Amino acid sequence: MRAPDLDRLVLDAAEEVLETMFFATVMGNAAAAPAGEGSLAARVPFRGRRSGAVTVAVCPEAARGLAAAFLALDEDEVSGEHAREVIGELANMICGSILGRLHPDLIFELLHPEPVAFPASPAGTAAHKAFDIGAGTLSVAVELQS
Repeated sequence: MRAPDLDRLVLDAAEEVLETMFFATVMGNAAAAPAGEGSLAARVPFRGRRSGAVTVAVCPEAARGLAAAFLALDEDEVSGEHAREVIGELANMICGSILGRLHPDLIFELLHPEPVAFPASPAGTAAHKAFDIGAGTLSVAVELQS
């Protein structure tokens, strides 16, 4: 798959998951990935005929809002642990959506989401997109191996 096609696929997957599960909208592309203290990131490794990982990073402002929407809580009720767990689940859902679009005929095993520091330019990335989701920035990186 050519890079522009994978970029579009990442956008479509992120939009679908955010709209249906988090009541959030992709407003457009962002200039850079979330960085700095308080940013949350989770990596979901996968394996099958193709292996790799999907990493999702969210700025702190957006993480709290996404967690509140997903858990049906007020933002002031969202703990740091809630936000970390929800970002892991967001990464899991986006990973599944991307793989289902990329290889609908293949079966993959998604491993447990793991918290990570999100590098500005992840090594071995096939796609790396940052999105403005209104309350902040969300970034998705896809690593693909044969």
